[in-house]
Amino acid sequence: MREINVFTEIETVINGTNDKLIVVDCYAPWCGPCRALGEMFLELTNEELDGYEIIKVNVDEADDFIMKYPVRSVPTVLYFKDGKMLDRTTGNMNKETFLEKVNSLK
Repeated sequence: MREINVFTEIETVINGTNDKLIVVDCYAPWCGPCRALGEMFLELTNEELDGYEIIKVNVDEADDFIMKYPVRSVPTVLYFKDGKMLDRTTGNMNKETFLEKVNSLK
């Protein structure tokens, strides 16, 4: 998991994957549910991370990205494959719910 806040770098990651699901965690450092979600992401094992990548985007620092993919509340998680947004979830979620979502989109 890595943090990227520069619009062009985020777009490069989203568009530069070959059949890999990109999960974008849109968060704010002052947001409690965002911190909880971030902790859950850190607990994922290598096996659970197979087939997708998670990147973190601080909404307070990535205005261009937030405008292009309207994020109105945090945490919001965006799911991309082959440069296209497939889905989004808003709010905190547990590990099982997250893994069900990514496995349905991979």
